[in-house]
Amino acid sequence: MTDQDAAIDELRRGEIAGLASLVRLHQLKALRTAYGILGDPAAAEDIVSEAFLRVLDRITAFDRRRTFEPWFYRIVVNLAIDYRRKASRSERWSEPAHPELGRTTDLDARELRIDLGRQIAALPRPERAALVLRYYLDMDEESMATVLGCPVGTVKSRLHRGRERLRRSLSDSEHDWLPGTAEGA
Repeated sequence: MTDQDAAIDELRRGEIAGLASLVRLHQLKALRTAYGILGDPAAAEDIVSEAFLRVLDRITAFDRRRTFEPWFYRIVVNLAIDYRRKASRSERWSEPAHPELGRTTDLDARELRIDLGRQIAALPRPERAALVLRYYLDMDEESMATVLGCPVGTVKSRLHRGRERLRRSLSDSEHDWLPGTAEGA
């Protein structure tokens, strides 16, 4: 039995320690997911907190024959998308969505990161969510389909459209490192 399975069992028995274990196991990845969709660290923290509260409320509805991660990340993604939809203003991306880019002090890399963040934030919600799940969380297409609640073919088309939109929007600058381009292939 994994730590996650034990945590789920504890939570189902009403032991709050199970939730603490799930937070420890999934909080960082959930924050990255929410931040990748929202671009706002404070909002991402709120979304993740709400997602764990939903897990607490709905753990008995979780089907143990399925994998926990897609179920949980679907909650995170849906909450983030709903939050974004309800926001009356568009948020700006002030921090890197990709941690390795955030560690550099190179001005060009910072400008690239900010530009890419703005371009990703400008994508339609479905494409933005697909790109975040694929490239920031390294999810496979089947897991993404489960999280997003759509067929694998829809995931593939969202990824394709999102990459194409990013390529077009960044084509004037020298950002040819994107996945599927000459240097990023």
